[in-house]
Amino acid sequence: MPEFIPITAGGHFKCAFDVSAAKVPKIMTHMRQTFRAWSVNRIGENAPVLHRAWFYVGNNPKVEPAHYVINEYQLRTVSAPSADRDEPTCWAFEMIHPDADERARRWSAEIILRKNEDGSVRFTSVVKNWMVANYIGEYPSPPTASALSWFSLNWKTRPFELAGKEKDTRRTKVIVQVVNTESTGSSSPV
Repeated sequence: MPEFIPITAGGHFKCAFDVSAAKVPKIMTHMRQTFRAWSVNRIGENAPVLHRAWFYVGNNPKVEPAHYVINEYQLRTVSAPSADRDEPTCWAFEMIHPDADERARRWSAEIILRKNEDGSVRFTSVVKNWMVANYIGEYPSPPTASALSWFSLNWKTRPFELAGKEKDTRRTKVIVQVVNTESTGSSSPV
């Protein structure tokens, strides 16, 4: 039975920006290929199921399901068609897997690609984690903050660049203040 991301899952990483690539004619196809390669690398097995059409076109129950489990990794895809068969209007991918160190912790990586009118692609990613239902025991310490591993493996070696307003975005440190209103009403920086 498939596992779904619970409502109580904690947000770990979230980002959204527009991507363009002058040297790549079909950027969404190229990005989906890099995500498939990342999935093969992440799962640690070059499973034949990862090379079939479901990964690119998503849920089409008449052809095959868009949900697979390979070595405890659950993968789902879905897409919205466009006039171009190879470049959908929108494509989404979800991977759920156990934590390498804490077997009761689960992770999800959600990736959404949406084609913009100017030819760029809006890249959105959300990474979450949670403990399995009915977990008994001391909760492990929260995981160290990090971005989706796809970035470190692919961003610098691929022909992508930020598009539009995001070109001028610089890294800035953001301090988040969490307010605990249930007990004392005090707040503490994270």
